[in-house]
Amino acid sequence: MSITVTRILIIVILIISCISSGKPREGNEEKDLIYSFIEEGDAFFDSHEYKKAIESYSKVLPYQDSAGLAHQNIGACYFNLNDFEKATQHYQKGIELRPDVMQIRIDLANSYYSRNKYEDAMSVLMDEELRVGAKERSEYHYALGNVYYKQKEYELSLDSFTKAIESKKGFKMALLSRGNVNFELKNYKEAIKDYESALGSFSPFNERENNKLIYFNKGNAQYNLGKIKLALEDYKTCIGIDPDYYMAWLALGDCYSELGLPENAKDAYKNAIKIRPQEKHVWIRIAESHSKNSKLAKAIHYFQKALEVDPNDAQLYAKIGAIYFEQKDFQSAEQYFDQAYTLDNTNIDSLIFTANSKLFQNKVSSAKKSFLVATKKDPHNYEPHFGLANCHFKQKNYQKAIKSYNSVLERNKEHFPSRFYRALSWNNLSHQKKARKDLEWILKNADKGNNPNLIESAKKLLIQLTPEL
Repeated sequence: MSITVTRILIIVILIISCISSGKPREGNEEKDLIYSFIEEGDAFFDSHEYKKAIESYSKVLPYQDSAGLAHQNIGACYFNLNDFEKATQHYQKGIELRPDVMQIRIDLANSYYSRNKYEDAMSVLMDEELRVGAKERSEYHYALGNVYYKQKEYELSLDSFTKAIESKKGFKMALLSRGNVNFELKNYKEAIKDYESALGSFSPFNERENNKLIYFNKGNAQYNLGKIKLALEDYKTCIGIDPDYYMAWLALGDCYSELGLPENAKDAYKNAIKIRPQEKHVWIRIAESHSKNSKLAKAIHYFQKALEVDPNDAQLYAKIGAIYFEQKDFQSAEQYFDQAYTLDNTNIDSLIFTANSKLFQNKVSSAKKSFLVATKKDPHNYEPHFGLANCHFKQKNYQKAIKSYNSVLERNKEHFPSRFYRALSWNNLSHQKKARKDLEWILKNADKGNNPNLIESAKKLLIQLTPEL
């Protein structure tokens, strides 16, 4: 199993904004009062009592000279409370009052980023007024790397995280994020190096959560390199940090399955189910593992469990339909593919499989109607044309069959089955010369084909049509 990217966890690290503790510029009495409010807010912030910290910092807002930095600190509190909209509002006010403080702009970009407003975040980071000094350089490049990552600009993201690391040695979040970029680029060895460097660094914020995710991602990279035993150890370490992390239990089950330890795999999967019984991806992952090991009845069972969680998931119906199709239970396959298409009529593959299931049950007229709908919905797809041609062939309407096989070959000139069945159609219409031409093409290009039985059949038919051979 290659863990796509629909198997790998994307990490968003909450960046704590700088908490200003410098004394404001008001008169001495006010200065001491404001300083006491800030100290009080800092203490609450450090102990993660963000609501109380907001109350303390808010006391500074009436004092104009210090209000800008107070807004920044309040924004940081809301950020860590995951109220990114309020964080954004306070950062914007902070910039109005203190446009010279670059860190507030970086914090605003991070806030936009956390609200999935990547263009707004990029706009802030690329603002001509932004003058990044040495102090803010690492945070700036880190923020920029995050936005590029979300925009799938992986090379630019890699460059930004590298600059962040160069500006601040041992920058754990940047090392972790660069590892994720290398993972996306399939540079698994480089990803592992970054993850190991991140593990050797320290972050004052959420260290346990970060290490858990690093071990999990490192395990994924090891798995994709085929180093299953090393991946197993990383997943175990991850579970040791957080025994309730169901994704790690699923991954552990996959490792045991790969190592031929079905009972261990079963226990790992059971733990994932126990932790997240209402998470359909748990059931899907287990089903896919059974499908991979050709335990199709169990695979169907677990896909159906996933359907109990989400009965409107068209892809789940299609997955079950595919298993029944593989088992040649075309009646059941038709039912599941038809339901998949009903739930998502943009999925032409489900419609085509529904039609093929009907065809294998000799429901030719019904199959033909489904193939015709598919040809109209996706005119560039050769598969529905091939199915339609097979319907005509089955009804012995060879002229129409040839026309449809021609449509397939216009879209895919190396489609061997269409050439073979067109040859049969020509032969049935007593056009042996045209039939031989198709058969000769098949044998001439046999190295491109992936159906040895079809090529052998073409060879035999050509011998029949060419007695001198």
